[in-house]
Amino acid sequence: MSSHSICPALTTSLWLTLTRTAIWTWPVPVGSWEISLPGSKMTALLKRERGKKHLIEQNIAETRTVRAADFDGDGDMDLLGTARKANQVVWYENHRADGAVAWKKHLIDDKSVCPAHGNPADMDGDGDLDVVMALGFYFRPGSGEVGASLSSADNQVVWYENNVRSNPAGWKKHVIGANFDDAFEAIAGDLDGDGDLDVAATSWRTPGRIGWFENLGDPRGTWTYHALKDNWRSANQVILADLNGDGRLDIAACAEHGSYELRWWRNEGRTEIAQVADTPATTAPATSKIRVALAGDSTVTDQAGWGAAFAQLLGPQAECLNFARGGRSSKSFLNEKHWQQVLWARPKYILIQFGHNDMPGKGPERETDPNSTYPEEPGPLCS
Repeated sequence: MSSHSICPALTTSLWLTLTRTAIWTWPVPVGSWEISLPGSKMTALLKRERGKKHLIEQNIAETRTVRAADFDGDGDMDLLGTARKANQVVWYENHRADGAVAWKKHLIDDKSVCPAHGNPADMDGDGDLDVVMALGFYFRPGSGEVGASLSSADNQVVWYENNVRSNPAGWKKHVIGANFDDAFEAIAGDLDGDGDLDVAATSWRTPGRIGWFENLGDPRGTWTYHALKDNWRSANQVILADLNGDGRLDIAACAEHGSYELRWWRNEGRTEIAQVADTPATTAPATSKIRVALAGDSTVTDQAGWGAAFAQLLGPQAECLNFARGGRSSKSFLNEKHWQQVLWARPKYILIQFGHNDMPGKGPERETDPNSTYPEEPGPLCS
């Protein structure tokens, strides 16, 4: 990763102004509003229209995360939330009937201390959405302060395995990084192009940092941590996106009091050890073995499909790289840049499987038409 500072001296007053421009977080009079930033060319038009507020839950002890995702696989959007001072990670099940929406609260975890910010992701490739989460934010060891995490053991980066289709409370916690003091946010994405999900995370103080955890192939097993920036006071939000259009996920994050910075780290390509090459490496390392790549949905993944069994059938002169992702169609596999990762690996043979996620009813991000777009989608895969 190569670091780039976007706003090395982002002041508090400018941060507040930008917040007001982007997200108005207090009551705004009905009407249209124009806001200009002093000394800049940025102008924003804000408009608030009359609407109705729908209460999901009240009197929550310090809300933190809220994310929308279909956790139970029923086709509608549920909600992920945290209550830091109540030590709760929760999801709200969406019940829709006769045009109305009702919500049912389910606990994911009420034993871990000070959950902060996290995101949905299919960590085990089984086609449903799990959750990655940072635990322990507001770490004050030895203070005895109510509402703070007091032990380094409480500070973790974790993921929760989703089993809600059989049991709404069916979540299992797996530790990615232990003793990650003052853990603030965690987010998942394939950072090293090997077909599984890695995790980037920030910690706020003591001393504040950002890094990423490399998934070595089994998300329930051991992870390898790679530091991006240490002693980065008040690091908070982190996002993953292909910022320079090269097909690889980059990392962007900001830090408030004591740093006042917004930075991004350019992903320079996969190496044998980690994604920290000094020069871009757009292809996988050379190998004397015959490289076979797998591309498809959960039918082919190592966790839920036949990928691992297929790899065991290969002889010592061959190796298998599995890029299959649960829940993908031929369309979404291409649009999410997974096919580009297959090409980086420079395989001699590629086995491709798609079909049922292309069916009508799977949503516009996945479905293809059997008489037109489905025959067209494999084109880029085979060109």
